[in-house]
Amino acid sequence: MTTNTPGPQVAFETHAHACTFPAGGPPKAAAVAYEVRTAATVFRAAGSPDGLDTTLADLGWLTAAELGSTARPLPGWAAHHVAGRLAVTMPNGTWYTGPLPLDDTPEWLALARSRNFILNVAGPGVMTAGHGFFMDAERVRYTVTPFTG
Repeated sequence: MTTNTPGPQVAFETHAHACTFPAGGPPKAAAVAYEVRTAATVFRAAGSPDGLDTTLADLGWLTAAELGSTARPLPGWAAHHVAGRLAVTMPNGTWYTGPLPLDDTPEWLALARSRNFILNVAGPGVMTAGHGFFMDAERVRYTVTPFTG
């Protein structure tokens, strides 16, 4: 992934985790939580207290409070799933391309296909825990992306 903001383009190591949203209730969306492992370090070194959150905000991603009332696909973003791999593209670049570990592959794909979109989740509140992940909903940002696959 590279940032699509003014200034130097910075590459990040990103890992994706499939899930449904909201957690613990009837799934309303197929979601992908991204753990961005190097962005915070890179941006903190440049003097920003939370560079990843700022980058996501600059790209148009929403906070949890904004999600319910203003969720809409960002122009130029698209997601494609082929043979166990996910590609999420954005204007002038790629957000993520790589494997998408799915414990419930048929259900996740069916939900994404029926809705024609996925919910992307990223921020300092997404952390890997063994083979799964943990997400602090108040410390992440969200975006909706059209989906084919």
